[in-house]
Amino acid sequence: MNKSLIRTDEPVSPTKERLKTIILNISGTRYEVSENTWTSIKKNIPVKFRENLHQLDTEIYIERHPAAFQSILYYEQGGELHLPSDLCPSSFKKELEFWGVDEVCLAKCCFTKYIAYFDDSEVLKILEFDENKARAEKLKLMNMSASARGWRRLQGRMWLILNEPFYSKMAKVYFIFSAILITVSLFALIAGTHHSFQRPLNIKEWQIYYGDEWYKYKSYFLGNSEPESTAELEETSEPESTAEPEVTSEPESTAEPEVTSEPESTAEPEVTSEPESTAEPEVTSEPTAEPEVTSEPESTAEPEVISEPEVTSEPASEENEFAAPENAFARYFFLDILEFTCIALFTLDLIVRLIFCPFRFQLIFSFLHWVDVFALAVMYLKYTIETIFPKEKYEASVLDILHCLQIVRIFRLFRLVKNFIGFRVLLYAFKASFKELMLMSLFLFVAMLVFSTFVFFSGDDNFPNIPDSFWWAIVTMTTVGYGDVVPKTTLSKTVGVFCAISGVCLIAVIIPIFVNNFMLFYTYSKVWGKRAEKQHRDKPVKITQVLAVDAIKNNLNYKRY
Repeated sequence: MNKSLIRTDEPVSPTKERLKTIILNISGTRYEVSENTWTSIKKNIPVKFRENLHQLDTEIYIERHPAAFQSILYYEQGGELHLPSDLCPSSFKKELEFWGVDEVCLAKCCFTKYIAYFDDSEVLKILEFDENKARAEKLKLMNMSASARGWRRLQGRMWLILNEPFYSKMAKVYFIFSAILITVSLFALIAGTHHSFQRPLNIKEWQIYYGDEWYKYKSYFLGNSEPESTAELEETSEPESTAEPEVTSEPESTAEPEVTSEPESTAEPEVTSEPESTAEPEVTSEPTAEPEVTSEPESTAEPEVISEPEVTSEPASEENEFAAPENAFARYFFLDILEFTCIALFTLDLIVRLIFCPFRFQLIFSFLHWVDVFALAVMYLKYTIETIFPKEKYEASVLDILHCLQIVRIFRLFRLVKNFIGFRVLLYAFKASFKELMLMSLFLFVAMLVFSTFVFFSGDDNFPNIPDSFWWAIVTMTTVGYGDVVPKTTLSKTVGVFCAISGVCLIAVIIPIFVNNFMLFYTYSKVWGKRAEKQHRDKPVKITQVLAVDAIKNNLNYKRY
């Protein structure tokens, strides 16, 4: 070592050796340290960085961060290693690598902050990777639409219109049209399940429903069915009823016993009336005729009463056999028109996407693409079955499964919100917190089994078996508490207390991790968006040139990660 760099001070005691010091210039900040301290620091510096030690006449110049060196110097002098407040953890990590100090030597108060920063950086790589990949694909499409010729150029422009709503005015118009179309399709699906948009079936629909058996049930749906039945009754009762007025119209003639003997009087009044009429004068026959006249309406009433049940017994038996369908209603016709229109337009949109997609292989693995395909397949299959088997529309059958699968149409909303950063941030937060969410689900499952078993063996009658107790355990641990199942005994209430407390503690520990990831992504996305906007502001160049510059930067970042 150059002797000119070593300074000697007067010893405090003649018995002590002279203290040798060295001046270190750290980016303009001078530190005077002892030779022993500098030797300890120098031996830790990796060999590949020692060439950065520039030895001058009276000092050693090192171009590093002064605050980081001050913290490392304090550590080499016997103190604790702390993270400077004005230094980024990533920069401090580089300083530690240069000076050869292990990061585990950081004090506990700073090590948590240091590790948390790099954990967040690893999480943000998910956002950076996906966003850079999306921007690289957009750049490729822009270059294709600007520089390519013929069919490839048309493909690029059409695909940008279909997937990038901020590409041009035409893309914005298509985005608004798609939003309206998806909203109308969901309205037709949702409104069709509400009674305000439902109507009873008309005669034609009932006829189509019953098919060849319509003749058995048409009397229940046709408005003129009752008059026809009464007319038939009148026609059948005319011979008897016309004979009775003829008998009653003739005043006390001898035709009365003759006529009364013909219909269904069964000779009881005739047998009694004949001897009395022969033995007594005609005056006594009048009272006997009166009972005969009165017996005639009774006798005629009895067949009428008997005949009515005979006629009405058929509908009564039909009523016992007849069972109206549970879903005996239909949507208003305008909802069907809206749905048919939406299906036609969605089919056209899918065909256009298949024709103009420049990346067919990538389209096969697209989630939204298969949502469209599956939703259209369900709708076409549903209407095909309804056309071939119209009765299946109103009965419990496989068509109910297809009706439930229409919920896939709701996933088309993702096509609208996929271009908004908030929605992407939510997906990134779920992706980054997947392990924590799975851990929370595992803990909930184990706790559900434990508390369901405890509350069952507590002897409470409200918990007949362990599987039925699962619902109560989950509702209690998630602090929902519907109140449909509650413990009654003291022991089961004690189990419920511990179940609720454990659920609160579990959720309070896991959920903040997801919230922190979401806030981290959201904050970083806003900063990233503002940075990109600031870079491209007030630049009078073509958009293709701007994207070309961005492509170079993004490709470099993409390769780095």
